[in-house]
Amino acid sequence: MISLDGKDDGSYNGGEAIIRVYRNIFKRGCSLLKLLEREKEIISNELQDIVDEYQSKPENLIPILQKVQDKLGYLPLPAMEKIAQALHIPAVDVFGPATFYNQFRLNPPGEHQVKVCMGTACYMAGGSIAMESFERRLNIKEGETSPDRKYSLERVA
Repeated sequence: MISLDGKDDGSYNGGEAIIRVYRNIFKRGCSLLKLLEREKEIISNELQDIVDEYQSKPENLIPILQKVQDKLGYLPLPAMEKIAQALHIPAVDVFGPATFYNQFRLNPPGEHQVKVCMGTACYMAGGSIAMESFERRLNIKEGETSPDRKYSLERVA
């Protein structure tokens, strides 16, 4: 299992399937940034209260994810794992909706959020050039946050 420090503590022995899920999530842009102390405290102290508020029912997964994201600004892996434990469901059942729905962020928002319009009109006016320029300048890719958490880069329609 991934600890609050972002390290695999080896306690999860669910086999190769979960490892493939983790790799897939990381490929899809899940944050590899170290958790802040405030985030660790929320995950440790407040997450169970959020789950309890929804009677620990798996059918309340989406509202639980929304509430956790409201508190943290995004959904870090340790939070998603704790939600899975609290709801007594496989972690993949939490990761699935979190990675499927665009409303959920897998990276922390930067202090300065750079949003580049990539709708048809913007794209025709050079939106992709602007995106590439920001990627080079900030040294991050679309959907990522800089290691110092100063900047995040997002695509908007």
